[in-house]
Amino acid sequence: MHILEEKIRAARAAGRHALIPFVTFGFPDEKRFWPALVELDENGADIIEIGVPFSDPVADGPVVEEASRRVLSDGVCLERIMGELKLRAGVFRAGIVLMGYLNPFLQYGLEKLAVEAREAGVHGFIIPDLPFEESGDIRRIFAAQGLALIALVGPNTPEERMRLYADVSEGYVYVVSAMATTGQRARMEMQVA
Repeated sequence: MHILEEKIRAARAAGRHALIPFVTFGFPDEKRFWPALVELDENGADIIEIGVPFSDPVADGPVVEEASRRVLSDGVCLERIMGELKLRAGVFRAGIVLMGYLNPFLQYGLEKLAVEAREAGVHGFIIPDLPFEESGDIRRIFAAQGLALIALVGPNTPEERMRLYADVSEGYVYVVSAMATTGQRARMEMQVA
């Protein structure tokens, strides 16, 4: 069982839903980012998703887009993210997942990324713009380093496609709950099963 799945199952065994916050790397600035990450970790985050900023965040809403724009202007890049995470490898109890678009990962080099991610204490990746049909090589490269490639499904994902993801998924599945970009709604009705 992958460590990310273990963390979710442990939360369920404790009678609660897993807490999985998202933060954009380096936001609002690096000086305040790390204490915020430590605070999330110390206060019960089971898994922390760290956003890798990208200049063309097509699936992100205005809040995440603005956070990405700001940290990119501060010089945040994937090399810096990996270096800073390596310095803190093993510090966090929470599982660490990097969430970002395919282009920066390809530019960095997938094998290099996978090795460095493992060394940095990363447990998985969410790549929203990676179609299932193009994920085989990446999944294999990540799996060789013990990294999960987390599937992303939404309300419009057909059942047969969900079965494809279920056959190869590790860790957990990222479920997009609404057909809108992130941060578009001021309010959302919650229904917890």
